[in-house]
Amino acid sequence: MTAENLLLIAVGVVPGLILAGWPPPGSLGAFNSDLMRFQTDVRPATFALSALGVAAAALLAQIPAAHARSARSRHRGRERAT
Repeated sequence: MTAENLLLIAVGVVPGLILAGWPPPGSLGAFNSDLMRFQTDVRPATFALSALGVAAAALLAQIPAAHARSARSRHRGRERAT
């Protein structure tokens, strides 16, 4: 994984985790009425799993680039050998 991608994950995940708890209560509060009331119950593990999921997706996105990079280096090695 490149340093650039790690930086992008940190820049996206950290503010996302900070802001994640803010919209749900407000948006669900818009649907409250005399007949029904919605509450938000999000466990901390949900945020951790979300951050891990984003990191895993970023890691999986690196596989094609790493494969292409290794194929280029193998191709260069063959050119030098001939």
